[in-house]
Amino acid sequence: MARDDWSYKDIENFYDRVRMSLSAASTSTLPDEYIDYPEKAPFAESIIKARVPLWPELDDNKFAIFESIIVYQTASLFQSLVSSKTVKKKQIPTITLEYSENIDFGVNGMGLSDLVDFLVSELNGENAGSNFFGFLVTKGGFRHGKV
Repeated sequence: MARDDWSYKDIENFYDRVRMSLSAASTSTLPDEYIDYPEKAPFAESIIKARVPLWPELDDNKFAIFESIIVYQTASLFQSLVSSKTVKKKQIPTITLEYSENIDFGVNGMGLSDLVDFLVSELNGENAGSNFFGFLVTKGGFRHGKV
């Protein structure tokens, strides 16, 4: 397939990867149909393609990172939905407390938006000489390390 015809729907396990990026999300709280809304995955894809104008020319390793960026950008558009549904309960002797817990989305303490910005800068060569953090998606799970 020519990369010019490529879309987010070509990313292997795209919907599950978006939900996994949001830790607390499931198919019941975030169905595929919601992810496909024009304001979500298609919009995330167009944002990232505009920010990485040479995306069709990326080698396979960098293209895998490009796909991850689209996953993270899409997930970031759902952060408020997922975090608003994460309510915890705690019983103390006289009262039951209900509260929302802050969820740390992202990788290595970097929020999703910061992670997207960092990875886009790497793909565009704006962080030359930095320690590049890459991802290798395997059938057995996820591995990470320096590329």
